[in-house]
Amino acid sequence: MQPYKPNIHSNKDYQDIGVNREHTVSEIFRKKNTEMQAKYTREHKPYCFRCANLDFDDSIERQKQESIRSHGFINWKEISIEIPDLDKYGNINRFQFLKKSPIRQEKIIDGVRVPIVSAYWHEFTCKTRNCGHSVEVPLKDEALEQEKKIESEEVKKPVKKNE
Repeated sequence: MQPYKPNIHSNKDYQDIGVNREHTVSEIFRKKNTEMQAKYTREHKPYCFRCANLDFDDSIERQKQESIRSHGFINWKEISIEIPDLDKYGNINRFQFLKKSPIRQEKIIDGVRVPIVSAYWHEFTCKTRNCGHSVEVPLKDEALEQEKKIESEEVKKPVKKNE
């Protein structure tokens, strides 16, 4: 499918709003920030999405204000918009652990509904702006973990030769 090309008469007012247009730095940042939040969610770790957005917006506003102070208007050629390193918003040292609370689900055992713990909520607060974060951490099967640990120890043991 060919993208739409404006004709001669409508070319002066044409603005591409589809997938063929160039994305702004702000849109690229928002997409990368969302991807980082999804990555940390999959890893069951906290990520401060709100602080990343606010810091990015603050850096642009600071540059705009300096441009107004020096030129009397916003000189967009002078403003450099850079995407910061987003891993710092997922650093565990950025957060304070508040509490751990169980997630209970009902399971039917022998015809009786029994609440069992299926996972835990780990609640954090961001030390920078006091943003609240809750992370769901699933239970790990302890028996499987023990089996893996025993198997790995057996592999590490040296085999003695009989002489």
